Amino acid sequence: MLDDWGIEKKVFSIILDNASSNNSMANFLKEHLGLSNSLLLDGEFFHIRCSAHILNLIVQYGLKVVSDALHKIRQSVANVRVTESRTLLFSNVLEMLVILIQQSD
Repeated sequence: MLDDWGIEKKVFSIILDNASSNNSMANFLKEHLGLSNSLLLDGEFFHIRCSAHILNLIVQYGLKVVSDALHKIRQSVANVRVTESRTLLFSNVLEMLVILIQQSD
């Protein structure tokens, strides 16, 4: 297709996620284009990993790590908000903690 479109000498890089099939395709394409010396810098920067995909993987892993803590926080908030009296009691405890922290400084 690159030959058909006349862009075989205009490709600098391709951006893909980390799927093994993409790695195989990128290597095949790099070898094919490398035979005709059409890659800049001998294809050193031809296959680039998608930064958005990598960032998504990092965030998903981070969310797995903190999911138990987030679940407990959500349960605590729901427990406090069940009744108005619990919400008021929680607010009073927070005010007392603020006062104690200010006094300790």
